[in-house]
Amino acid sequence: MKEDILMLLNLKEISDIIKGLKIAESYISSSSIKVDEDLQKNIIDMLKKLEYVEHEYSNKSD
Repeated sequence: MKEDILMLLNLKEISDIIKGLKIAESYISSSSIKVDEDLQKNIIDMLKKLEYVEHEYSNKSD
């Protein structure tokens, strides 16, 4: 069963997830921590997608 997880989140929760992903990406980029390259790409990709969703969701609620 495939569900759209975004339907379960409100704008504040999406915004908080974006903040967390930005913190994670920033930490990974600025430190010597070893992270799977695919994981870092997935974080960046998810961040872009959620920022788009947040933007679209914000426009619809105005």
